[in-house]
Amino acid sequence: MHTSPSPAPTLGTDLRRMRYLEVAAHVVAWTYIFASPLFFQRGDSINWVRFFNASLFSVAACLIFYLNYFVLIPRYFLQRRYSLFLLINLAMVAGISLGLEIYSNLQHNFSPSQSRRMGMRRQHISTEQLFLWKTFFVVRNAFLLITAIAISLALRLSLRWHKAEMERRKAEVDRQAAELKNLKNQISPHFLLNTLNNIYALTTFDTERAQHAILELGKLLRYLLYDNQVERVPLSKEVEFLHNYIELMRLRIGKNVDLQVDLDIPQDREVNIAPLLFISLVENAFKHGICPTQPSFIHISLRTDKQGEIIFTCTNSNFPKTADDKSGGGIGLQQVSQRLALSYPNRHTWHKGVKDGVYTSCITLKGE
Repeated sequence: MHTSPSPAPTLGTDLRRMRYLEVAAHVVAWTYIFASPLFFQRGDSINWVRFFNASLFSVAACLIFYLNYFVLIPRYFLQRRYSLFLLINLAMVAGISLGLEIYSNLQHNFSPSQSRRMGMRRQHISTEQLFLWKTFFVVRNAFLLITAIAISLALRLSLRWHKAEMERRKAEVDRQAAELKNLKNQISPHFLLNTLNNIYALTTFDTERAQHAILELGKLLRYLLYDNQVERVPLSKEVEFLHNYIELMRLRIGKNVDLQVDLDIPQDREVNIAPLLFISLVENAFKHGICPTQPSFIHISLRTDKQGEIIFTCTNSNFPKTADDKSGGGIGLQQVSQRLALSYPNRHTWHKGVKDGVYTSCITLKGE
């Protein structure tokens, strides 16, 4: 029994997966940043006071990162309030950088060992050198904090773009699905109209054959109503549908028509196909390939190879419509072109045209 293909992941599933990956990346990154001061400590025991002091900058970077990530970027940057966004961040960077330097000086003043080392250093360096040294650390901290803001901004914008891209792709898929469904709905009345015209022609000269044609039409309508409402159907069902239609058309053709049908499909494996791709071409062959007064021919073949590639060929004598023929034309071929583009994007070829009074149409579908 044929089952329809599994639905593609929804936008909600993709967003949840992206959120889990985002959280995992944040946890790993910040765990490494906070644990990194331990890698540079000497000795067997951990100096937790030194670890705490070294972690203050990591806390400050984490604070400014997530304050931007959750508040400042959505509220100001994404709302195009760039000046306020810049001023707030500059104030935070300056305040945190100076605050860390002030705290570092206080620690040195309250720690006897640190005070002795600082006093020995001050004996060897001038006031200007000490000022430059402290300025270097303030600038370094400010630069690292600005880097944290830039990373926060880059991540937020990339995630926003990725979400917008997923929503765009989902909208495109939904649009194509709706367009494909609309095309399939158009095929049924177009096909039914042509078939009813053929049966009506039979009733004028052969009532018994017309009744048999109505039974065949019932089989075709059953396929149209129930069996083709999925994205892919087994090729065997599509071939059965084409065979029933050809047998229905065979009832009305004369002995001057050479009708050859070769529908060769594999029996040892299942090949799937988008439904109702070839019926319009077969309809056109019976509509424009037969002349009551001249020898005519219709040759239809369908085969597959080991790679699952499907080749459909329809060749017929060509008798163009006259100006008085109001039965309509071109709709079926337009539908075939649109169906191929939607169901087999970049995976099909279609060669068609008239040469020396013979119309040839060949469609090749690459295996899935």
